[in-house]
Amino acid sequence: MDPPGRFLFPTGFGTLGFALPAAIGAKLGRPDLPVVALAGDGAFQFSLQELATAVELELSLPIVVSANGGFGEIREEMRERGMRPVAVDLHAPDFPALAAAYGARGRAVKTPGELEEAVAEALRVPAPTVIVVPEED
Repeated sequence: MDPPGRFLFPTGFGTLGFALPAAIGAKLGRPDLPVVALAGDGAFQFSLQELATAVELELSLPIVVSANGGFGEIREEMRERGMRPVAVDLHAPDFPALAAAYGARGRAVKTPGELEEAVAEALRVPAPTVIVVPEED
């Protein structure tokens, strides 16, 4: 991604829960730039309490959550290796309602156009917005 340093990803460590705290740090470090967090629903639940921090700081921060019912990447790796997936399917809460409980905004989208609209709107408001996108098989 150009210019360099614009995409933060914890390669090599399988660091679940990295997206939201990293996005908060990126937004604080460069408040003049748009920042978007991308996380799976399983990983997001590792650090979703940091939503309170983003609310308190009034960060214009879209948090795009890919909903696949747990740890989708790990599930797929297990299947590829011929293993029965174990402990990778999770109950996902109603993320938009959970966002509202934290004082953030929440929205579920289904199409790329809805996602684009939701992210653009989230970048304009002084509050974090959790945007849930269902992952298709």
